[in-house]
Amino acid sequence: MVTSFDVARLAGVSQPTVSRAMRGDPRVSGKTRAKVEDAARTLGYVPSAAGRALSSGRTSRIGLLVTDLTNEFYHRMIGPVVARVSERQHEVVLIADDGDVDAVITRISSLGLDGVILATTTTDSMVPYKLRERSVPFVYFNRVAPAVPADAAVVDVTVGLTEMVEKIVAAGYSKVGAVLGPGNATTGTQRAEQLFALLGEHGIVVPSSYRTQGDFDVVSGSGGFRTLMALEDPPEVIVCGNDVVAIGAVNEAVRTGVSIPDDVAVVGFDDLPEAAWPVFSLSTVGFDLNDLVRMAVDLLFDRIAAPEAEYRTQYVTSYFVTRSSLPVGP
Repeated sequence: MVTSFDVARLAGVSQPTVSRAMRGDPRVSGKTRAKVEDAARTLGYVPSAAGRALSSGRTSRIGLLVTDLTNEFYHRMIGPVVARVSERQHEVVLIADDGDVDAVITRISSLGLDGVILATTTTDSMVPYKLRERSVPFVYFNRVAPAVPADAAVVDVTVGLTEMVEKIVAAGYSKVGAVLGPGNATTGTQRAEQLFALLGEHGIVVPSSYRTQGDFDVVSGSGGFRTLMALEDPPEVIVCGNDVVAIGAVNEAVRTGVSIPDDVAVVGFDDLPEAAWPVFSLSTVGFDLNDLVRMAVDLLFDRIAAPEAEYRTQYVTSYFVTRSSLPVGP
């Protein structure tokens, strides 16, 4: 088995110099680093992750905490997260949050993660508290828990929602319903609050009878759509908490023979790839997911490097994509 001592002998340097060069220590000159890297390639030497962890106190692992692994949004974000983290010579460990806070924290602690990306944090979650108690760096992704301040990468929904409301008004709709996301997720509450405020500027009020609330899943979309369309005077357009919910609504429309957009228009949020499929052709608020991932990963590594720095929130802007589920006004 090739060791760092073998590399040191071939490169003509000390073993500590090999260790410093392999972890990118700026005290090692470019010329010396090149000699070490050439020797390592010649010998087929790969640094031990365990050895790096012992010498640096870090494991080069970043946790990605999610809840619903069946949700297409998380499938879509994992690839960009892995790619961005890999650029930092770290690996990603996927952790499923099943609601057992102690189990989640125990797993994070046992893995010795350098930091954690919280992708599914709710406002009542204890995970941020526990991570802060253990001095584990973390960043909020696309949502926050206001009670525990931390770095965050989130979507500014203002532009996309403004364009959505303008399209709704231009199409002549005045009866707007909403199938909302969970009340303990800032992604759900902020979208709803801004939507209602923007509609209100045009004199459109969304009564409680036109609102349903559930999880960000197909079941909630299907059930919410069914509830709203069963009203004696149903809405003309239904705004859904995200695209997964909207897909559930469209599925229910097909099942019950409701025509979209002739009988009711449907709008989503996130611009998932499926939203563009002809079977859905979903109008939706979108954003650049790669930008959001870049912000979150960079914020986390900045936090790891400077634990006492001020917390920062960075925003990626949104936009609206018009497809056939929402007719374009005159």
